[in-house]
Amino acid sequence: MNETELVARLEKLERENRRLKRLGAATLVLVVALGAIYMASCSSLGRRSGTNGVLTAREFDMLDPSGKVRVKIAMDCSIPKSCWPAIDLYDQGEKTRTVIGAGTLGITGEKSNTTLLDSGIEVESISSGGHLGDIANLGVGLGGPGAEVTLSGPAGLSVQLMGQSALPGGEGGVLNLGARTAILSISIQTLP
Repeated sequence: MNETELVARLEKLERENRRLKRLGAATLVLVVALGAIYMASCSSLGRRSGTNGVLTAREFDMLDPSGKVRVKIAMDCSIPKSCWPAIDLYDQGEKTRTVIGAGTLGITGEKSNTTLLDSGIEVESISSGGHLGDIANLGVGLGGPGAEVTLSGPAGLSVQLMGQSALPGGEGGVLNLGARTAILSISIQTLP
């Protein structure tokens, strides 16, 4: 190979190299242009449909690998004309274990249910047959104005203590002892 052939071959390679660079640049410009067109069409579709990136649904379910619902986020409309947001958490057996709602937190165990309300706490025991047993309430304004403690059993026996503003004048309290058929009510007032 002499010098002239070497120069001719080098010039041919440089031309091909320039052509490849131009082709690569043109391809890059084409890909960027197509991407911009695609993004513009997607954003205009979003504006036309009114979604603006908001996902809307009545219920969201999170499933475990076996397909069982483990978390549900939905509107709870179990009381007619009254709906509130709720998050339900389920165990492996698909039993509700925790409910987080507007103003409430409910936790269900094997032997008891605990509910935290915005005004108090309620604990219910569950008997071996799955029926509700003893119930304890502690809160403010559960049965009326003032603080309240209520204990009741499955046989209808109950003890209720309401404090301060449960009486006219707002000083003192009320103690109710009861069974299904009779209630003994004792009023306690502070003396001036």
